[in-house]
This record gives sequence, C-alpha cells and structure tokens, in this order.
Amino acid sequence: MNVRAPVPCSLLPLLVPLMLGVMLASAQAEEPAYEPLPEGLEAAAYFEFGAAPDNRCMLLSPGGKLAWVRNRHPSLALRFRLIRMYAGAPQPGRVMGVLPPGPELVKLGCSRVAEREQRWDVERATLEPWEPPPAEPSADADAANTSP
Repeated sequence: MNVRAPVPCSLLPLLVPLMLGVMLASAQAEEPAYEPLPEGLEAAAYFEFGAAPDNRCMLLSPGGKLAWVRNRHPSLALRFRLIRMYAGAPQPGRVMGVLPPGPELVKLGCSRVAEREQRWDVERATLEPWEPPPAEPSADADAANTSP
C-alpha cells in the first residue's frame, strides 16, 4: 500500500513561491518571443482601417460597406489581435494574424449588419521583422523545364 504523508504546514510558505515560479515560467515559455520595440514606437499607430463599397454588404444592410485593415509601416509586419464590436458590444472570438508591410488589404467584414454598426478595434499589436515568403515557381517555368 502506497500512502503519502501530508506536507507539514511549516513547508507551505516555502512551497507556494516555488510553485508560483514554476507556473509563471511555464506560462512565459508558451508566449512567442518578440523583440521589444524601440522606445516610443507604438504598433497600433500603423493600422489603417477603412471601408469600401461592396454589393454584398449593401444587400446585407443598407449603407453597409466592406471594412478592411492594412499595415502602414514601411518595413515591419504587424502581428495583431482585433476584437469585433457589434452594436457597441464586444463579440466573442478574435481576428488574429500578421499584416505584412505594404498596400495589401485584409478584409474584415461588413460595417453594418441588420442595420447596426460593426467595427474592429485593436486589442493587441506588435511590430516584428518581415521576411516575404519564398516565391513559388510559376507553371510556365515548370513547363519549360520538362522535355517532351
């Protein structure tokens, strides 16, 4: 029979900080490692939100437009988490991703749904180095490399 003795009360003040330290270290290990931003650089300042006319959004609700976001930083990517606000209330779930630098737009959804306003607010954002993905070989290059 395997019976464990209870932990003496005198050891509890020593064990609690130890356990908290272990829990904190494991929680920090799960977070992605990002380099700190240069002093005074705010990642959220590089978001550009906008809306464009869109037939689907106009059919969904009169006056609705397609909401989008893009990164205005010239060389760094924006890792983000947005919260969707509908009729002034935060909604469950988050929009997460990485916006590369440049003019590329990320579509978010319609600005009006059931005649109520919808928007996305920045909940968290960090700037990080951007490396463009490797270019995929085109179908023309593959065809040129094959011999009949």
